[in-house]
Amino acid sequence: MIFEGMDYLKKSILFGISLFLLTLVYSLVQKDIYFLLKVSGVIGSGAIIVAGLITGVFQERVAPGENYSLEDKNVRNTKTKWSLIVFVFGLPFIFTLVLALIIFSFN
Repeated sequence: MIFEGMDYLKKSILFGISLFLLTLVYSLVQKDIYFLLKVSGVIGSGAIIVAGLITGVFQERVAPGENYSLEDKNVRNTKTKWSLIVFVFGLPFIFTLVLALIIFSFN
């Protein structure tokens, strides 16, 4: 089953948070908060796009669920697993962008 032993998701979120914290520290040292927003935008949107590409969301289909019925269960599970890994890695950056949009919209 795909969600058994979700250690890969823990590693992915920890790696994402670690990279985010490094970017935050660098941004604070350089006194350039826009660097953090640029990196968050690239990594956050990139994670969403790559996760979508892995699962095949952007494929043209004749009928809904066409690829789902044609794929093997193991292939679907592997695609879903890697898609989750990439998406969870990008979550800290996505949250940063949402928070920045909220903060900047009230100023």
